[in-house]
Amino acid sequence: MNPSIRQPTSRGFSLVELMVAMTLGLLMIAAIGTLFVANKTNYRQNTLIAEMQDNSRFAMQALVRDIGMAGFMGGMTDLGAIARGSDTLPAIASDCGPGADGSGGWALDNAPLEVLDQPGTGATATHACLGDEPLVPTADVLTVRHVAGLPAAELDTADAEATLRANTFYLQTNRTVGSLFFSGADAEAPDTSHAPRLPPKSIWEYESRLYFVRDYSQTPGDGIPALCRRYLADQASPRTDTECIAEGVENFQIAIGIDTDDDGIVNHYDTDPAVTDLARAVTARIQLLMRSTAADPGYRNDKRYDLHGHDDDGDGAIDESGDGYTPDDRFYRRLVQTTINLHNPALASGSTP
Repeated sequence: MNPSIRQPTSRGFSLVELMVAMTLGLLMIAAIGTLFVANKTNYRQNTLIAEMQDNSRFAMQALVRDIGMAGFMGGMTDLGAIARGSDTLPAIASDCGPGADGSGGWALDNAPLEVLDQPGTGATATHACLGDEPLVPTADVLTVRHVAGLPAAELDTADAEATLRANTFYLQTNRTVGSLFFSGADAEAPDTSHAPRLPPKSIWEYESRLYFVRDYSQTPGDGIPALCRRYLADQASPRTDTECIAEGVENFQIAIGIDTDDDGIVNHYDTDPAVTDLARAVTARIQLLMRSTAADPGYRNDKRYDLHGHDDDGDGAIDESGDGYTPDDRFYRRLVQTTINLHNPALASGSTP
């Protein structure tokens, strides 16, 4: 053997080197884990807030459109001139109680707006159709009536025919007089015995909606509050049905801007307006208290939310300094508000039920 050739010696990590490597590895794992948890938390928070904001936009859009259209009856300003003949109007199953004037049905009443302030369980005394709905007791209930934004038919000559939808309520009018009718299974228009008898006249789809907040969205007990509404369903045997239009609406409040001196400017806002006050309504201020559909275990909501004209602290009095709703839970919330101009002639002219 050649003594000049030396065998290589194997050398591993020392204990100190191994401990340093393990420490660095643990620090990297901890940093990655912290980053993952933070990203997951941010993702959950952003998802819940984005969903809540989408729901608030959708709910506001529906309310703004409906309330802004309140009282629009194809150009009529005297809603008392709308005939409601029993020969053209069938009975409505599950109607929501008497109209604002105390007679007839709710769905075909001629009041453009009706506001029930903080109704609680007493809402069912006014609106029987809500008897099976688990209402949020502090949220307002609102009725809005109008026709669709565009006419279903324009009849300029005596032989003109209308193409209508079946089982739908319509208003026929020449802007001065009008009559409500039901198209039935054959989508029939009324004959010439119903006002207005002579052309030109137009036919508009009639809409009557009742907004409320209940404590579940899809399934009873799911714990997701929702803004819902009753509406006239298109059925051969007419009835009112319920549809929920936005999840996460925890409370709904409306205040009506009243013009007391006929100058077109709001003098005060009323959260519980009488029928005669609604004849002087020029604006409506809406508040929606939105809540995320799910809780975030890493978040605590100790913020305070003030709703107008609302006894949030439950002391029986409305005082701006002491009222306020502080949930102290793990849901995200936003209080959104907007004001709508009520510019339809039927309201501006002081039309009353």
